Amino acid sequence: MPDQISVSEFLSETTEDYKSPTTSSFTTRLQSCRNTVNVLEELRERLQHKRKTSVGRAAMCALPGLQQ
Repeated sequence: MPDQISVSEFLSETTEDYKSPTTSSFTTRLQSCRNTVNVLEELRERLQHKRKTSVGRAAMCALPGLQQ
């Protein structure tokens, strides 16, 4: 699994970057931020697909007269 970053780590890094941009290590953590966002987007897409599939099945069960 790619290196990920927590919300608290992200906030800490961005605060440090804001307060002292010349000594910040935020740019070295950008890939971790991107990896975390990618993992969350993939999870959201999977859950969205599961939800649509479940809703479709439930609708077909609730309305049997509409099945062809």
